[in-house]
Amino acid sequence: RADSGDQVPRRPGIQRFVPPGGAPRTPAQCTLP
Repeated sequence: RADSGDQVPRRPGIQRFVPPGGAPRTPAQCTLP
């Protein structure tokens, strides 16, 4: 459902998933460790 898509870290995930390097990762890399 659309609700599940919102919970999935896509666009907002990029902002939250900020590596120690401080370099913003792409949605694909965001899913990777």
